[in-house]
Amino acid sequence: MSQPFFSIVLPTKNRSFLIHEAVECVLAQTFADWELIIADNSDDEVTRDLIAQYPDPRIRYCRSGGLDMADNWEFGAAQAKGEYVCMIHDKHLLKTRALARIHAEVKDHRHPCVCWLVDWFDDRGVRPKVTPERGNGRTCVNSAEAILDGFLTPFGDPACLMPYPQRACMHRDLVARMRSSAVGRLYHPLCPDITCAALLLAYADHVVQINESLVVSATNKHSSGRSFIGGKSIQDLNTSTGRSTEQLLGRSIEAFFLHVPVKTFTYVTNIYSDYMFVRDKVGERLERHPLDHERFFTESFNSILASCLFGKKDIHKDLVIWEEALAKEPADVRSRVAKKIAEKGSVRRQLWRAHMKRLRFALGVPALEAKVKRLLGRKAKPVKWPTALDYVRWDRAQHASETAAESIT
Repeated sequence: MSQPFFSIVLPTKNRSFLIHEAVECVLAQTFADWELIIADNSDDEVTRDLIAQYPDPRIRYCRSGGLDMADNWEFGAAQAKGEYVCMIHDKHLLKTRALARIHAEVKDHRHPCVCWLVDWFDDRGVRPKVTPERGNGRTCVNSAEAILDGFLTPFGDPACLMPYPQRACMHRDLVARMRSSAVGRLYHPLCPDITCAALLLAYADHVVQINESLVVSATNKHSSGRSFIGGKSIQDLNTSTGRSTEQLLGRSIEAFFLHVPVKTFTYVTNIYSDYMFVRDKVGERLERHPLDHERFFTESFNSILASCLFGKKDIHKDLVIWEEALAKEPADVRSRVAKKIAEKGSVRRQLWRAHMKRLRFALGVPALEAKVKRLLGRKAKPVKWPTALDYVRWDRAQHASETAAESIT
């Protein structure tokens, strides 16, 4: 097989019930010059047997096994032969025109990176629903400096997307440069999407952003990030899995928050700690973008409250740690953080609201409300898209004329 234009890396572990839809959506692409690499880290042979049912030579099955998440991503990317490397999760469905749309942006100018919007299919509630990321369909070019400002400071442009690998593709020259950095790899634990995006922005001076959704995240029920960061303590992880956190995620417990002032186990501390890890390692333009403490303390406070919604039982210890860390900050930082948090009400009131939301879902109130409406004879609106794949098919029909025009054999 000659060098394909796109290498699509699909890492997976024990999710054969999801991966077939992701594969079908790749096969349906109107742009045909691609390879699909299945990096199977599963504990059984079910995924292998499923992929064997696809005779297409562009699909390459690669067995890893026994790796943490970041290492499996790295293993999959190492198999890539294409000019551009894309990463999709096993729950991500490429829209039919996705590769053709990306190719149109890079065929004349080999930009180092292209990113795009993602639609989210929420299947946790009584009625599944789609939350689209609204875009105008146009393309813009964002400097790495502007993207980092949007990520780190309250004053940056939030419309400048971070080029997370699951919503971006990278040119092979950029990939080689990232691998030769002091980090030594594309995806470093704990949050390989954060470390990859930070490393990318250290070496790519700009990112082309397509303001159109090209991917659907097909489920919210199965989320590695939510299951680890959302509602479990480190002790919960060790007890429930029988394996240490180091084994699961490839780093020591201290690495969860080693590079940030708040030493708690939340997604915000993980994200910013991993960014600071890459910044300390490679420097480059990241040196000009340190941690913004006002934003960090505000977001870490909100993430502690959010962990309550995801099932964490005792957040008071985390709040005490947060308060002690904030007390060490300069007076002006403390003042701005307090003002920002007070915009949503008192701390006590915000805690009460978070606990009430959690209780409402724990008691099944939304499902009960839907049942009462049915008993009262109120007809529920029909579900437009029962599954994410139905939504992708609907989107394909909506763009049928464009799909025919863009089709590349």
